[in-house]
Amino acid sequence: VADITTVMLRHVPRRYTEDALIKDLDAFIRKEEYNFLYLPWDNRRSSNCGYAFINCVDARTAARLVVELTGKRWGQAQSAKEMKAVPAHVQGI
Repeated sequence: VADITTVMLRHVPRRYTEDALIKDLDAFIRKEEYNFLYLPWDNRRSSNCGYAFINCVDARTAARLVVELTGKRWGQAQSAKEMKAVPAHVQGI
């Protein structure tokens, strides 16, 4: 578990853009604490795919992010969905 730096963020509201996601993340993590953010986009639906990846600069930050984000509400959309952060299956960028 000590090597976990990449976090998968689930239940991202479909209408969220990368900018909206960053605004929500700013409440939990400083920009200097992560070096990669990926929000896959579905061109057919003109929406994101409902998940994102964040690579933190160290394992301690990633572990904190998993705890702090899980169960929080999305701030940039009216959605009943709650954030769920888990270690990503593939680590690194």
